[in-house]
Amino acid sequence: MNLDLEAPRTATTKKMRLFSLGLALLGACTSADKPTDACDPRDAEGRAVSSADPFARHKVSVGDDPQEFISYIDEGAGDPVIFLHGAPTSSYLWRNIIPDVARTHRAIAIDLVGYGDSGTPAASEFRYVDHVRWVTRFVEALGLQNVTFVVHDIGSIPGFAYAASHPDNVHALVHLESLYFPIPDENLLPPEARFIRSADGQRAIAEDNWFIETMMPGFIERTWCAEERAHYDRPWRDPARRRVLQRVPLDLPIGGTPADSQQIFERFGAYLMTSDVPKLLIYAEPGVLVQDTAPPGFPASIRQIVSGFPNTTTVSVGHALHFLQEDHPRAVAAAIVAFLASHP
Repeated sequence: MNLDLEAPRTATTKKMRLFSLGLALLGACTSADKPTDACDPRDAEGRAVSSADPFARHKVSVGDDPQEFISYIDEGAGDPVIFLHGAPTSSYLWRNIIPDVARTHRAIAIDLVGYGDSGTPAASEFRYVDHVRWVTRFVEALGLQNVTFVVHDIGSIPGFAYAASHPDNVHALVHLESLYFPIPDENLLPPEARFIRSADGQRAIAEDNWFIETMMPGFIERTWCAEERAHYDRPWRDPARRRVLQRVPLDLPIGGTPADSQQIFERFGAYLMTSDVPKLLIYAEPGVLVQDTAPPGFPASIRQIVSGFPNTTTVSVGHALHFLQEDHPRAVAAAIVAFLASHP
């Protein structure tokens, strides 16, 4: 699929428009409706979903500050598969997928710095560029080679950035509901998207725990159990720590700003469109960030564009919004395992 960078940037605008439209529909999907104390979670096919977190955590330093450390799960043996979560989640997101992957590979699920059990350096602003540096140092500290990244949401940023900067050390890429291209103009964003970047939106994140109270339950289709919610909420019970989440919408590259975010996205966007590294896109219907609806006059949707990346395999897991790992964990695991088996 022959596309220049301007077309993906326009597609990204559509992606953000759809994301924001989804946020506008969340009013009835707050914690008052979900989660429930009756914890018998089932995926879309009616199969049990475990809420347990049985994995040991390890720690590795990724900077000079004592709080610059990454907590991570490390299961199995073989070539490494690194799982990178997004906001506001943690390595817990991958709990139902790790066991299947660990049967044949070394499954490593990290908590990004500031998230989960990782450190929260007081002086850090938790910029995208910081996460790129921390994940790069993590790979170096563990001496990982022939890496496959499995990325979701903003976890795609350090994963894709590492791949673009270290292509000889990347075996494959698996991406779900990820970010791909800069946004050319903030005026193209609908009001809801502007809201979470505004002062009022920033207060909602900090004071109302917006990501946990509104965003997550609204983007998980099945019943969300109180035990699961507690795992995700634990790092954010301290309002002061929510500054980590406040940075997420502010660092999106819009109209070329911030310049370092713009550069990161442009570099890995160009890499994804030209590299022959094996790629697996796992998507759902309708999805949030990776939908299949193109605006009038636009040649392709985000899903069509990323499906057209060189050497790409695509797998649909059925109906879901943003958190495919919660609504379809077994299908996601099966897709990853089959992809890894076909690319030894």
